[in-house]
Amino acid sequence: MNKKLFSRKRLLIAAAVIFAAALALFIYLRPYPPDAAARNSMTESGAVEEDNWFVFQAGQEQGPSVIFYPGGLVEEQAYAPLAQGLAEKGFTTYIVKMPVNLAVLAPDRAEKILEENPDKEFVIGGHSLGGSMASRYAAENAQTVQGVFFLASYPDEGGRLDQTGLTVLSITADRDSVLNQDSYNEAEAYLPDETESADLTGGNHAGFGSYGPQEGDGEAVISSAEQTNRTVDIMEEWLTGQVE
Repeated sequence: MNKKLFSRKRLLIAAAVIFAAALALFIYLRPYPPDAAARNSMTESGAVEEDNWFVFQAGQEQGPSVIFYPGGLVEEQAYAPLAQGLAEKGFTTYIVKMPVNLAVLAPDRAEKILEENPDKEFVIGGHSLGGSMASRYAAENAQTVQGVFFLASYPDEGGRLDQTGLTVLSITADRDSVLNQDSYNEAEAYLPDETESADLTGGNHAGFGSYGPQEGDGEAVISSAEQTNRTVDIMEEWLTGQVE
């Protein structure tokens, strides 16, 4: 009888530990959802949802299409204002869906977009973790894209671009407290000497998307909408002036 009670107690403890671990994992993996502005943008833009991405179609193409990898644990729709802005400038934009909102689990997901659009030119990039994973794809498939962009992001050694011949754009914000500045500076060794860079005064890490405050981030003194508009303007100049 005592052995049965002991075994039952052990099972209850094990079940409690598993439940606590599952709950902690659920909380950790809970993504940042799109805010009201992003949800409105999804509706206003007429974005089309496919199996693994959202397409924001340009009315009249002005240059290469854009493949965008979201930041870690940020829902794809949170970047709708950015994608809508780029599409309105003439650059069709694909926001890629990622497993549990982590691009590290599917860094090659751009491949299907490229396969389905063999006559189009593309650039690829993303926000935070998304930018790092996009650079890994570009480093291994440099012949398939024309350029790479980073929003509060940087390449690691697996995504080094200094020998690829690709044009690169890096945009940061001066109130970003999430971006690891030391790692960002070290990553300059993996970028071409001709990399274009811009630092947005008053912006922060979360301001590259539209999902509200992010834990550990600095406080922005410009709105997310203004940061998005500035980002779109910088990307437009890069896309039209550098990427052929």
